[in-house]
Amino acid sequence: MVILAILLLIGFSLHAFSVKRVFFLMGTYGVVEMPSEKKVYEVYKILRKVEKKISDHREDSDISRINRNAGIKPVRISPATHRLLKKALLISGLTGGHFDITIGSYTINHRRKNQIEEHEAKRLINYRWLELGENRAFLKRKGMAIDTGGIGKGFALAEVKRSVNSEWGFISIGGDMILWGHRRTLAVRTPFEA
Repeated sequence: MVILAILLLIGFSLHAFSVKRVFFLMGTYGVVEMPSEKKVYEVYKILRKVEKKISDHREDSDISRINRNAGIKPVRISPATHRLLKKALLISGLTGGHFDITIGSYTINHRRKNQIEEHEAKRLINYRWLELGENRAFLKRKGMAIDTGGIGKGFALAEVKRSVNSEWGFISIGGDMILWGHRRTLAVRTPFEA
């Protein structure tokens, strides 16, 4: 009887002592649920650090500096940005360019900033023109831009999983999520039935 009570207590303790917080991250809301407040903020700090490196919405990020220097000069980048771009180039190659990290010439420079014409923006989408060195990156044509929207949040979650030492956790940012060390039911609620 005592052993059963202890086992039940251990089983319920995972979620009974969890801490869940909602943050504004990467242009959307993120949910972080971890075993302690300390772990929640450890995760938050990692996500903010990654965001500061890879967000094209931040003028001081590695990605924005690469984009500003397209066709001009290579830019020094952080190890995290290097990992992201290396993964993006791999995926771009595996998909034959259907996923292309240099879509930013269209999404950023044409649509958002209206700096170049649509036909020019489309002509500049070519992941093969992104040169990646050990600690530098260079877009070979002026007007090119990197847009991390298709990979950034998933990459940030992978960075958390790689860096945080925790038996379990749950993190969701927009439509990307990671779960480890426990099971839970996840569902998508349609806005039309809300």
